[in-house]
Amino acid sequence: MQDSTRVAVLVPFRDSHPAQKRHAHLDEFVPFMTEFLKRNCAGKSASFHIFIIEQSLDGRKFNRGKLLNAGFDMARNDYDVYIFHDVDLLPGDDLGELYTTVPSLGPMHIARLWDRYNESSTYFGGIVAFTRQQFIKVNGFPNNFWGWGGEDNELYSRVVRKKLAIQAPTSGTIRDLEDLNLEEKLTVLRTSKVKCTVKRDLLKEHHRTWKKNGLKSLCYEYVNAEAINENCTKITVKLGPNGHWSDSRSSLEHPIAPDQDLESYLVLIVPETASAEKIVDPASETSEEAPSCAVEDA
Repeated sequence: MQDSTRVAVLVPFRDSHPAQKRHAHLDEFVPFMTEFLKRNCAGKSASFHIFIIEQSLDGRKFNRGKLLNAGFDMARNDYDVYIFHDVDLLPGDDLGELYTTVPSLGPMHIARLWDRYNESSTYFGGIVAFTRQQFIKVNGFPNNFWGWGGEDNELYSRVVRKKLAIQAPTSGTIRDLEDLNLEEKLTVLRTSKVKCTVKRDLLKEHHRTWKKNGLKSLCYEYVNAEAINENCTKITVKLGPNGHWSDSRSSLEHPIAPDQDLESYLVLIVPETASAEKIVDPASETSEEAPSCAVEDA
């Protein structure tokens, strides 16, 4: 009989724009969270591991939702609590209990009290905890939000659709490493051109695509893993296209010439690197070919 609560902290990561300072955030996040979780697990029947899920240099925009789906997929059989956690948010010890408690009543939105977005009643990003069953029930995050914004709104819609009760703390502290207000954050995103440019169009597709666009259609390539410390592992994955219209020009990091096709564009900006060690297909662990990633509209 299992007595210990096993906690997985899943952190999406990409450091392709200097203005966002993500490597500096990661360098502070890992030691802070390691000690934070050790303190809050001490004396309790709880254990933890931190997974940094890094998107390879694939020429496409950051895809937070698909990275977190990949992290969950790799850890889905080994933990009781899955905390999806941004790298720039550090919790105070007054929130420590929430990191070692199974959110059995419904997903726990720990970052609900973060002051950047707490005026929005539908905000569901930053830090949120699920059980395995809850996350599978909503089919995870969408896979097709390339660029910043929107995937948390879609996750919220899925949770509401499945009638899961969202829990949230009423008090507690969160330190934001970016130290930006919402207006300043949006200015950085516009300047670096990392926003999801088709967010509203994708959100309108929710009712047609949510059942298939997520864990059920997930495909990615495992590239490598690096142990940062005994409690933290960084895993690099390559995210392929999803068979959806958003894969093409809305997903690319840099402008594409009008007369240039997508394949030659990606070959030019993404040099050949070491081949992936493993291709992960949720349906078959022995698959040797990348699975189809089609997201149907039906």
